[in-house]
Amino acid sequence: MSSFSDTFTRDENSNTQYDDSAFYTFFTTFLLIGVVSLLYCIINRLITRENLSNKNIKNCECRSCKDRLDKHYKKLRAKNINFTFYFMIIMVFVLSYMCYVNYFHILENSNKFKRFDPHEILEVSPEATEKEIKKAYRKLTLKYHPDKNPNNLQAKAKFILIAKAYETLTDENAKKNFELYGNPDGPGSMRLAVGLPSFVLNKKNHMPILVIFLLIIIVILPAFVWFWFSDTNKYDESGMQIENGKLFYNYLNENVLPKQMPFIFGIVTEFSNLKIRQEEMKELDKLWKGCKDYMPKFKEENIHFSNKKAICLLYAYLNNQTIESETLKNDQEQILIQLPDLIDQMYKWVYKLTVTHYYNPKAVKHFGLNCLNAIIEFSQAVYQRLSLTKDSSPYLELPNFNETKLKALNKIKGDPFSSKKFTNFMNMSTQDKKELLKNEFNEEEIKDILKSCEYIPLYDVKCDIFVEGYEEILVNDVITIKITISRKNLNKEQVKFNLFIYF
Repeated sequence: MSSFSDTFTRDENSNTQYDDSAFYTFFTTFLLIGVVSLLYCIINRLITRENLSNKNIKNCECRSCKDRLDKHYKKLRAKNINFTFYFMIIMVFVLSYMCYVNYFHILENSNKFKRFDPHEILEVSPEATEKEIKKAYRKLTLKYHPDKNPNNLQAKAKFILIAKAYETLTDENAKKNFELYGNPDGPGSMRLAVGLPSFVLNKKNHMPILVIFLLIIIVILPAFVWFWFSDTNKYDESGMQIENGKLFYNYLNENVLPKQMPFIFGIVTEFSNLKIRQEEMKELDKLWKGCKDYMPKFKEENIHFSNKKAICLLYAYLNNQTIESETLKNDQEQILIQLPDLIDQMYKWVYKLTVTHYYNPKAVKHFGLNCLNAIIEFSQAVYQRLSLTKDSSPYLELPNFNETKLKALNKIKGDPFSSKKFTNFMNMSTQDKKELLKNEFNEEEIKDILKSCEYIPLYDVKCDIFVEGYEEILVNDVITIKITISRKNLNKEQVKFNLFIYF
């Protein structure tokens, strides 16, 4: 005879009934997690987009800097509101629709799942008397008795349910267990199950599901891990390719010059996939011929065409050469975006090898401080767009200055615009600066220059040596060196930085 639990979970076709609502609830939870995560990313992008031009950050207010910052913020906003942003919005709608559909599946399956109800089984109301219950029981047992329904498993299952329902309503212990636990037999053993949909448990679907599972476990998952591992091994912590170290080792040395740095940075792996367009060839050939004299010795056949393009664009940037092609300008901008991370990678790499050489000279070749200084000088030239091929005047860092105007200004008596006298110029009053600049610049240009000067830091360094508590310094005294660095050209109050050194 079948147990009560087996009978209770039989449907009209004698198939086990599964509650699919558990799976749909579980699946909907994951969908909601995805929706919430995507909404967070979307809102975060919108907030970041609004906060890009933070008014609390003090930037130079000259026209050229404002234009440059506006273009910079515009590009950053465009990066935030891009294809990925719209794709996330679409995914929010898709996942929300799936949650909506699953919600109705949950309701449908919850309603379909059978619950043991003795009144429903005996077809009596909850207020039925004991006489009415006995009458209904007698009527149904005569109808579904196994002797009257031979070889009818459904009738047999129904008969067992009728008997159990009658026992629940007439026996005090069974009735008490049903009220407390929902089961006339009392509390059952605890069972844990995974919320799986019923189609997974269908025998017809076992083989396809097994094949898919094996493909995921044996093929897809290992392939994903392998590609991820092999890809991450190519990059360092800053996201630059580790293979660049070999190129740095081959071309860097203790005698490397700052003007050779654009060539060394141009041959890195990141720039080996730049597109070469037919309409760019003429301009690139011209740029390549103009920068050959600044490069270290190399075999031209070993340099990829894409890397040659990167080298040309780097030298063109530092030499303030005008580029006509819009595609070349865009490529140059992309190169400059990656350049700070590459500079950082090269500096760390050379520093580690310099330390290694110090402790083990035979392990690696000597790079020395000169190489590190060359990297630093190159980084300064890149950030300030100063030429590496000739002595650049600090005045060229100011807006509206160029070589032609600087030469004309240097003809003024006393040569006030020489590089050595830049500090003197910065210390001048606003009126004196205007008098000197009006020979070559109009009022608007002078305003830009003066605004820019406000952001160039001028420091006053003062050094005091003393013994605390005494006016004189004697032999074997512990002396204190106090270095005070003051920012001179701030509008509000001077910012001082004190450094104490004890000997």
